[in-house]
Formats: sequence, C-alpha cells, structure tokens
Amino acid sequence: MRKNNQSIATKVLSWIKRNGSKPKAVPMLAGLSIGDFFIPALPTQTSVMLLAWLQPQQRVFIALLFAMAAVIGSGILIGLSLLLESFIQASIPSEQSDFYAKWLQLKTWINDYGLLALFAMSVFPTPPRSLVILSILSGLSGLAIMITVFLGKLLWFSLVVFIVTSAPNWLMSLPWLGKKLQPLLTR
Repeated sequence: MRKNNQSIATKVLSWIKRNGSKPKAVPMLAGLSIGDFFIPALPTQTSVMLLAWLQPQQRVFIALLFAMAAVIGSGILIGLSLLLESFIQASIPSEQSDFYAKWLQLKTWINDYGLLALFAMSVFPTPPRSLVILSILSGLSGLAIMITVFLGKLLWFSLVVFIVTSAPNWLMSLPWLGKKLQPLLTR
C-alpha cells in the first residue's frame, strides 16, 4: 500500500511539473485536495507551495480555492459521519460503563471549546479529521464546523502562499544571505 501512496503523490507532482503554470492547474489541484480528508498521501501542501511559486499572481485565488476544497472535504466527512451516526454511536459505551462519563466530559469540552480547537487544528497542514467527526457527533452545527475549517485553512494557505511568494525577495534582501544566494541564482 505504501507504494501506491507514493505513486499517487509522484503522479501529482509530475503533473504539477508539466502543467503547474497553466490556469487550469489551480482548480484541478484544489479539486484533488478535497480527498486530503480521506487519502492522507495527497501532496496538498506541496501543491499549494508549487502553485504559489509557479503562479504568484494567483496567490489569493490559490488560498481561497484550497480553503474551499478543505470545506468540501470536511462537508463530505460530516455527511458520512451523519450517515453512519447510529453505527458510530453504537461504539460509545453504555451509561453503566466507566468510559461513558469520560465520553460525556469530552462531549461537554467539545461543545464548549470545539470550534476554537477546530480552528487551531485547521491552521496546521493535516486536516482535522477526528475533531470534525467528534464535533458533529457532539452536536455542533455542521455549518459552524465548515466555516471554522474554512477560516483556519484560509489562514494556513494564505500564510504558505505569502511565504512562498515573499521569501525569495526577503531572503535576497538579507545582507549576509543574499550575497551567498546571488551566485547560485545567476548560474
């Protein structure tokens, strides 16, 4: 299975190499990144970085589209969780077990702080799959979850795109590093 995951990532990166500067690349790779909520081997972060490097004029579009793709991925995960809710709820221990009190405590914590935690986890590269499922099972609104994922991922992807598009100029402006990088760039 590891080979298969590597081949998916390799194929995506190869496709970016051939088509990354074309206008269709951003929506196509953003659409593919919807699967990041289900197939962790997808190179979503790498795609964002390479697209920002190849199409810096599209930086806002890249951040928005990939954040929207994360929302669609979380929406599909929410839908699957609701579809399988009775099966998932059956795995929660009965009221007589010791674990039930811990489940109620976790549910209360998620209701009180879940959206804040979800936002914080969305600002990291990995999609917050488990917290999305726990949030919907705890009774949080699916719309609130998706809005929170959107805001967190928009912040994350905007930061990545900003760093990629600004880093070369910023690094070159550093006197001690710019002088060392200049000969490498003029080759």
